[in-house]
Amino acid sequence: MQREHRTQTVLGAGGAIGIELTKALAAYTTDIRLVSRNPKKVNHTMGYVPDLAKGTAMLGNTPEAYRQIWNLPVDPAKITGEDWINLFAKEMQTDNGYTVLPGWMIKAIGFFVPVMKELAEMNYQFDRDYYFDSSKFNRYFEYSPTPNAVAVKQSIEALKNP
Repeated sequence: MQREHRTQTVLGAGGAIGIELTKALAAYTTDIRLVSRNPKKVNHTMGYVPDLAKGTAMLGNTPEAYRQIWNLPVDPAKITGEDWINLFAKEMQTDNGYTVLPGWMIKAIGFFVPVMKELAEMNYQFDRDYYFDSSKFNRYFEYSPTPNAVAVKQSIEALKNP
């Protein structure tokens, strides 16, 4: 018997990519905001680590979940890359400026900052809508995912107080 569950880009201070990227970029600047592709038009779902962990445990402990496809719980709001930037800027009390980097530049930076090489491989998520619908999970388990603004606030707090 098997079950399949899907997840998306991960948000949360405990996420290895976020920690690695923060450390790597801090060596170059404290004021860098990178975005790839089309931040004003493309919707991008992010899953918050605590919700994803709970969702995985709930599915693993539910025999009826076997032989089904599930998307792990995420805030249902459809927000763009620019919306994500605005959430982080508001929480960090800073301006919301950003730079759009072409794919070739992200690959080039990857030669010097290894985690950026990994981001280049994920660019397909940012050139079209990347939206996950977890309504099946939310209904079945009567679960309310953490709102994006709260997930951003908790992630920033956790990075400040490791």
